[in-house]
Amino acid sequence: MHPVAALLTLTGTYGNLLDQTAFCSLLFTVLTVVGLFPRPYRVWGYPTHPVLYILVSSFFLICIPVANPVYSGRGIVLTLLGIPAYVYWRRASP
Repeated sequence: MHPVAALLTLTGTYGNLLDQTAFCSLLFTVLTVVGLFPRPYRVWGYPTHPVLYILVSSFFLICIPVANPVYSGRGIVLTLLGIPAYVYWRRASP
């Protein structure tokens, strides 16, 4: 088990852990879908399906912090704490 995952399990119940991770996970998924638009794809449903996904997900991106600001805020802080770790290990790698 990854040490960070083990530490997160000590932060509370499963629901709290889900609240902490859901917002950032959904945010990064939406950003990935937004990345589809600079490159047009020839598939059925483009661009309707990605736009629909972004709209529905945006609703949840608003609702999650409103419903539980403490735990979603903790998730954002935990995600932001990963930036210095990324910079450190990026510089340390050959």
